[in-house]
Amino acid sequence: MTSQIIGRQAELDQFIKLATGQTTHSLLNIYGPGGIGKTAVGQTMQTYAQQENWILASADGNREKEENPLTVLDLLERISQSLAAEPTIATHLTPFQEAYQQYLAIEEIKQLGGGLDVMYEITGQPLDMPTLLRILSSLGVADNEALRDIIGNRYQLERYVRSAEKTLTDLFLSNLEACSLTTKRPLAILIDTYEEIESLDDWFCRKFVPNLPAQVKLVIAGRNALPQINFDWREQQQHLQSISLKELPPNEARQFLRNHGLVDEVAAMHIIKITGGYPLLLVLAVSLKEQAGGWQALNGLEDIADQDRIASELLRRILREENVREVQTFLEKGCVARWFNPEIIALVLDISMADSRKIYERLRRHSFVERFKGGLKFHDKVRELMTVRLKHSDTAEYNRLYNKLQAYYAEKAGLTHLPVLTMDTTEHQPTPRRRTFGQQLEVHISSAMDPSGKRPLTQSQIAKELQLKGLGTSPEMLSRWKQDQRQIQISDRPVLVAIIGILHRYNGLQTLSDANLLLYLSGHRVLNAEETDEVFGKQVG
Repeated sequence: MTSQIIGRQAELDQFIKLATGQTTHSLLNIYGPGGIGKTAVGQTMQTYAQQENWILASADGNREKEENPLTVLDLLERISQSLAAEPTIATHLTPFQEAYQQYLAIEEIKQLGGGLDVMYEITGQPLDMPTLLRILSSLGVADNEALRDIIGNRYQLERYVRSAEKTLTDLFLSNLEACSLTTKRPLAILIDTYEEIESLDDWFCRKFVPNLPAQVKLVIAGRNALPQINFDWREQQQHLQSISLKELPPNEARQFLRNHGLVDEVAAMHIIKITGGYPLLLVLAVSLKEQAGGWQALNGLEDIADQDRIASELLRRILREENVREVQTFLEKGCVARWFNPEIIALVLDISMADSRKIYERLRRHSFVERFKGGLKFHDKVRELMTVRLKHSDTAEYNRLYNKLQAYYAEKAGLTHLPVLTMDTTEHQPTPRRRTFGQQLEVHISSAMDPSGKRPLTQSQIAKELQLKGLGTSPEMLSRWKQDQRQIQISDRPVLVAIIGILHRYNGLQTLSDANLLLYLSGHRVLNAEETDEVFGKQVG
């Protein structure tokens, strides 16, 4: 349904420049979490290429419900079939396609023959050549002399199998070059759902991309930036342009809602705030509107119950292919944790570390999970809505898990107690309120002295220091953090660690315990050994 999303002009412009040879790079990597609109961007590129009469071959890494993982040769065949749909270059791909069919026949013969140990004597000669010939006949390739020669000797067959990937890759690239030299039109290949075939990444990085014909351009769309998958991509930086796909900006999200009948500006902005411009959530909001009988019935999604319904539909889509109950339970309850690792999964679900590691591995491949240093996290907007759902459906369970995690973080930070400021008195039972991240940050900033040692360090000075480190953070952002007007995100960790280092250098933050308390209050893990050395030097450990 994310194909309904509009906009993404910036990404389309990058593709146009790539395809028409206006860039120094030949590979465009578009990445972002599930539901952010990567497939929709790919569809937009395909539509544009079709309008301009360009050649854009596409292949999806998704194996859907097929049991066996996608292989290099399977993927090349998908690309080949897509390219062959263009009549002017189809004949150039015939050699690869015939060789691929021969490869499939060899694999089928091995399976039907019962395996090499059953098919051949120790000398390498067939034990029962008539049976092998009957198998050839059943496959309709009895007259293929090349196949007959290959299966005529075990060691010849083994050499063929060992070299098949390289041989067919080289043949495909040779055929692709012939295609590029024949056509005068832009020629590009689009690989979608790359996260499903990251096991092939080393082949892409070392064998495929470096040997692509100069005129052929490549677009790879997936959850993760290529250099995060494989450090070797850094050697290809001159050929690679990466684009992190973000939420839709307000003007594009507003246009999307307007196209679906929402003309009330106030209601639209409220929905954009709730969904964060996250394409899948915007689509779910439209779906909810249709179920409710119109935008007026939703009243701008101000009702928590409506937000809960969006979160429930989101969970249903996430779990569509997920049949492991423990994983489902963590998706429902794990939103309480701002980030997680196997230890936190075990804590939330009260299971063994062995079981939690299995769940962690499944979640690591999930489209709504993002990597970060030290573990994984749910996409911020997904987590926010899932938290709304849990609070709405089971407040007691949310509070129990929250307190359990807070105790865990405090123990990891080496904290025996936390400062309690006030009691949050409501019509319900009074609840103690701990010092917030912003309040603790204010304490340390107000204690820091500038280099002269005569006056307090200012937010502008901190921001300037951060800019010198290549971390663009404005004084206004620091102010919003101090006033708890904006929550610090997991992705902000490099900035937060740098701030801790600055505060320590100017005597606003003294000890490792102080640093870990600030991290604890922000929902981050404690400093690791490398970060501790960065902030305090080698003497702390």
